[in-house]
Amino acid sequence: MEQKNCYGHITFKNKLSDDADLVSRIGVSRDGADDAGSLRFFTAPAGSNISKRMYITSTDDISIGTATPNSKLEVSNGYIKLDISPGTTPLSDCDNADEVGRMKVDSTAASSNLYVCTPSGWITLTIRGDFKTQ
Repeated sequence: MEQKNCYGHITFKNKLSDDADLVSRIGVSRDGADDAGSLRFFTAPAGSNISKRMYITSTDDISIGTATPNSKLEVSNGYIKLDISPGTTPLSDCDNADEVGRMKVDSTAASSNLYVCTPSGWITLTIRGDFKTQ
């Protein structure tokens, strides 16, 4: 496992033996400048070695599956799932700047709506049965 610029870590093992029994680790690393740090999360699937899975950078970016996020949240080789909850969104859930970007999925028998909070309020994207699905 990478130890470059590592300030410290917490290691989790199946046994009290060597690194062959590592199952996960949380590490703190230098993130560019001496006064900038990042958190790195490592896990080991069954039958595999421990490897990096998730990062939180010193600039508050979070990445899953990639070491260099280009957004506040970046997921590589996977999906982001939003829970489906019935009904429209309350106006009070999108009435100030720190709520911009929120999303909600509402699914009914006839259509599905994706609500996105924008600076001017909620917008609704509707998908009806006339779209092809895989």
